[in-house]
Amino acid sequence: MSAWRCRAHQVVDAIRDAPQAGAVHLLSNIALRPFITKIIRACHSALYDEYVPGNTPNKYLTPMKEFVHGESGIEPDPSQFLPQHQLLCKKIKDTKRLSSVDAIAAFNGKFQYMSCWAKSDRKNVYFVIFAISLYNWSSLSSDDPRMAQGCIGSYQSPSNAVPPGASRAIEMIEYPYSYLRPLDPFE
Repeated sequence: MSAWRCRAHQVVDAIRDAPQAGAVHLLSNIALRPFITKIIRACHSALYDEYVPGNTPNKYLTPMKEFVHGESGIEPDPSQFLPQHQLLCKKIKDTKRLSSVDAIAAFNGKFQYMSCWAKSDRKNVYFVIFAISLYNWSSLSSDDPRMAQGCIGSYQSPSNAVPPGASRAIEMIEYPYSYLRPLDPFE
């Protein structure tokens, strides 16, 4: 079994076997960011038939809070959450509700990936908004279901062109619908 496959099984087993209520969820020594990056690259290749280099610019919110060693011990990483994550989450939810998203589902819905393409404020720069769910891992982020955070983020398109037939994020006036969980894209 390859080293990548062993690490993937560790992540999946840790998420699936974690207690669901009344406990502090802390996974240690699991490289979640490289695991998520590999999922993004594989799903992009499957959906759009386009290679994504490992150094593609991206920014995403992991489904569990990340911690760093601080002055008073282990503290939540303040650089993890960006205000853009909430906007990206709303954009992909609105697009899913009003239009369609590109999606992959596997293992009886235990793995889900969805994405749509959006145009940046910069001229002619496109990026992909994506969301990933694995064994409903957003439930591990908080004991309060309203504070669940999913894996949501964006990355720049390698070719800077939207593939034919790809879903585009809705571009319209603010959709007047509020969501109960602003950081859970699979709500």
